[in-house]
Amino acid sequence: MTPERKDKPMKEISLHGGFGDVVQLIPYLKIYKDNNPEERLKVYYREDDTPSDPRIYSGDTARLMTDQHGNKYNSRYEILERLPFVDELEAQDYRKKQSGEYYDPLTQARKLGWQASPTWFTENITPFLFNDSDRLSIDNLWKKHNLHNKFIISIHFRRSLKEINRLYQLIVKSEEIGDDVRIIMMGSTEHQIIPPKLDKSLSLVDSYCQGLGLMEVLLAGIRSSLYIGGRGGFEIFFWLNMVPSINIFDGIGKEFLQEPLWWPESYWKENAFKGGPIIWDELDINQELENKIIPLYHKWKKEKKQHE
Repeated sequence: MTPERKDKPMKEISLHGGFGDVVQLIPYLKIYKDNNPEERLKVYYREDDTPSDPRIYSGDTARLMTDQHGNKYNSRYEILERLPFVDELEAQDYRKKQSGEYYDPLTQARKLGWQASPTWFTENITPFLFNDSDRLSIDNLWKKHNLHNKFIISIHFRRSLKEINRLYQLIVKSEEIGDDVRIIMMGSTEHQIIPPKLDKSLSLVDSYCQGLGLMEVLLAGIRSSLYIGGRGGFEIFFWLNMVPSINIFDGIGKEFLQEPLWWPESYWKENAFKGGPIIWDELDINQELENKIIPLYHKWKKEKKQHE
């Protein structure tokens, strides 16, 4: 955030929802600021003390994260504080109070008749998100675990855990990919049940306890050749950053796909994989491996040889 004159008029906006909602709303904040540069922009984000429950993915909670010292972190703040067009941030429990104009992704999309595509997002938002410290941290992670010469797959264990875990096991056992693959495990034991770590894997689960913040984990995902996840904010973020993505939606996800403003088709039209998310009960893990992951691996291997 950049310092602004205190005597400027103030625009207050309160953001709906969790991390994924905030990611989708960030473009609207930038557009507002671009159109109203004379105003200071104050943004409110959700923070409350609702208890977590990993059995239900901590549904309808602020999903704060805890480090090894008991400090709490809010993913909404971590990404919003990187934005130079936001002048002031304040946490708010919107169950008790709402300040300013209330933004939610669906209403803003309908109101403006526009949603950010991956091309727009990577050109207008992503350059603000990561700093030199993030890059150095992930460079060191890659070096420490010899990831530069590996086919990296980031897997976020959140919704559709059983299906994602089945695909995870299949990838690790693949003889064709062999030892070329390394899996970066993402997730939080505070908010979901995480399957056991398998061979060829590096765990960033409970990353705050390992000294890694949200932005470092997101950068690790961006540097991966493939992202696999369920339905949530990480999934939206990696679609918008054009990381080849396989999303396995839970049953509720069918409703989201019926309303294209919730999950815009531009996400997968501008992606290596064009089909969009897969509903869990329509998943064929062998087909995903053979038709998507193996060809992507061979593409990576060919490009690797060209640069040797």
